[in-house]
Amino acid sequence: MALPALLADWPAARNLFVADERRDAPTLRFASEPAGLLVGPEGGFTDAEVAAIGANPKFSRVSLGARILRAETAAIAGLALLLASGPKE
Repeated sequence: MALPALLADWPAARNLFVADERRDAPTLRFASEPAGLLVGPEGGFTDAEVAAIGANPKFSRVSLGARILRAETAAIAGLALLLASGPKE
């Protein structure tokens, strides 16, 4: 699915965390509400993609930490951060 279509069809009630390592963003933390994680392509998002992401208040640019990760590793690291400090069952 192309990024514009994904952003246009994203459920209004669900947060979308966007891993954006090339710009200043807060570190991703546990999400207490339903959320998704978008990991960009190798080399990062374009300025136009960042603008489209920034147009929706439910979309938040986040960092996965101090290192730039490969896309495959970033997805795993991001999910671990989202789940790391969640409620214990």
